Amino acid sequence: MYENNSSTIVEAIMKNRIHKGYTLVEVLVAVLIASVLMAAVVRLFTKVGETFELNADALQLMESTRVALKFVKSDLTQAGYMGCVFTDINPKKADESLDKLIRTATSLVPDSYWGVAGQDGGSNPDSLSLFYMQDLDVRVISRDTIGQFFPEPAFLVDAKNVFDSNGNSLISKGDWLVASNCENATSFILTNDPEVLNASAFDLGGLDDGIADGSVARLDFSTGESFDGFSNQLNLGDSREISASYNASASGGATFIGRYFDVRYVVADSEIDEGSTKSLFRLINGETPSTSNEIVRLVEDFQVFYGVDDDNDGITDWFVDSLSDVTGRNKPVQIKVSITIQGGNTSQELVNMVKVRNKGL
Repeated sequence: MYENNSSTIVEAIMKNRIHKGYTLVEVLVAVLIASVLMAAVVRLFTKVGETFELNADALQLMESTRVALKFVKSDLTQAGYMGCVFTDINPKKADESLDKLIRTATSLVPDSYWGVAGQDGGSNPDSLSLFYMQDLDVRVISRDTIGQFFPEPAFLVDAKNVFDSNGNSLISKGDWLVASNCENATSFILTNDPEVLNASAFDLGGLDDGIADGSVARLDFSTGESFDGFSNQLNLGDSREISASYNASASGGATFIGRYFDVRYVVADSEIDEGSTKSLFRLINGETPSTSNEIVRLVEDFQVFYGVDDDNDGITDWFVDSLSDVTGRNKPVQIKVSITIQGGNTSQELVNMVKVRNKGL
């Protein structure tokens, strides 16, 4: 009886051990299943990370492209602006005067219309040049076109907006400036660094009421000066045009001085990445990529199209690749700009269309 009980106990222990253990096959299957599950989890997290990076790249590309187009749109909106275009007094005269100024100022730029010029790059990126007057809100008080008081002909202007709060001049010798009274306009090269004068020392033609000493600045000019490759073909400082532009009765009063702005958009080798990528540059008044700041990097393409209005109804009928294709037709009424930026595995293209506002009557 005792022997039988012992045998039963041993058998029970062995049987229990058999039920609680795992075979090698079971262990290997479990390891395989765990590995598959772990690989799936890792792959899921990897895909999520890649998706996040792609979305971040896309957002960065969109923001970079948006900023670049914001610059272009701002300049395009102002293209051809020369102080005033339309007036209640004599819009036709104002239009003719400003048209002459714009066309004269851009006479050395091929295929230029109303302050807009461009070059079709073919299979390469295009370039875009824009011309306009930057308002300085500098009011002309009097003029000396024959050198009566000074060695050179000069404008006497309210100095309030010529200098900043620290006394530094906001315009300087060599600047290409525009004088406009909304009926006539002319351009001239500043031949001196502006200096403050005492108003009481000069005959300001009865316009010196309320002009205190030390609040008048002198802006000298002369004919034959050059600027950014332009020469006296521009008739800069012509006394007849200066006299026409300075007319206290025109359009209720005032002649204002502004800065002539020449802006070019070009795609060139990045200065930051040492030529390994392309960037879009905004070049102001003769700057080069090496002397300017790039506004957006990783540029794949920059294309400009010109909208033509064939039936003169103010609506774009079709777009052309080059301004040379506009010859013999109406002036462009709309500009379409497309910019493509590369980032990682994603390219982002944005298109913006801007109506030419300052194209005359």
